[in-house]
Amino acid sequence: MLNMDSSTLYRHLKKEGTTFKDVLLSVKQDLAKNYLLQGMTCSQITYLLGYSEPAAFQRAFKRWFGISPGKYIKSLP
Repeated sequence: MLNMDSSTLYRHLKKEGTTFKDVLLSVKQDLAKNYLLQGMTCSQITYLLGYSEPAAFQRAFKRWFGISPGKYIKSLP
């Protein structure tokens, strides 16, 4: 889709001081928050982000943000 070889993409990302893995993680984190704000359940988000089960997504979310998805939603104004 980007009209470049994967090695070229990795080289460009390296110049920017990041990796594909870092970009992917950042996108997953942003999507997780946005999906929660849209009212999606953890089960739905688990499927959309490619986790094997809701508990795995919930652990990842807590590792990323230091708070569970449920507490995150409750903390919003």
